[in-house]
Amino acid sequence: MMIVALCVLFLLIGGSIAITCLAFVVPLLILGILPTWIEVGVDGIMIRWLWRRLFVPIAQIDDVSTEDHRIVLLHLTSGCTEKIHASWRTSVALVARINDILLSRRSLDTREDLLAMVNRGMQTSEQWLAALTKLRDTHEGYRDVAIRDEDLWPLVENPAAPEDARAAAAMVLRRSLDDSGKARLRIAAEATLSPKLRVALDAAADSDEKVFEALRDMCDPLSI
Repeated sequence: MMIVALCVLFLLIGGSIAITCLAFVVPLLILGILPTWIEVGVDGIMIRWLWRRLFVPIAQIDDVSTEDHRIVLLHLTSGCTEKIHASWRTSVALVARINDILLSRRSLDTREDLLAMVNRGMQTSEQWLAALTKLRDTHEGYRDVAIRDEDLWPLVENPAAPEDARAAAAMVLRRSLDDSGKARLRIAAEATLSPKLRVALDAAADSDEKVFEALRDMCDPLSI
């Protein structure tokens, strides 16, 4: 169909003018038919189109809807809306999948006091790492604040929790990781779409040096 339209254009407006028009029109047509690559995970949505790469955490999605049956609208907790262009069939499947994840997310419960202890908040990266190291290494402190491994695991594996809190909880868990715990962290990492969080979870199963580096990389460079 596109080839026929181009031939008609060539015949109607003449060779030299048509060639000039084609130089502008063809690239736009090619860009228009290039597909958007979308992957949905329990922790978020990865969107790729040409050089654009965007990860939207599930924790930042408040609701999802469609527009004109071919545009998926992600309504974010910030008040902004992210648009995803897709076919009608893909749009329907995408909205259904995201709604399922949102429903599951709302059924999960993470202790607010635990989040407050491991979240970075307004700390610099070094202050944050020092606080996490103290939590990990001061066993008496664990009893005082009642942080148990069984409290940390649900946070690590909760796709609705903030990324920095999940990574921090994994780092604190290093105090008692055995082979099965390391395997469990790597499974959580493999199920994660967020590139930086995936690296941090995998690093937590490896060494202090690697997890510290991964946590620093998750921080805003301006705050390091």
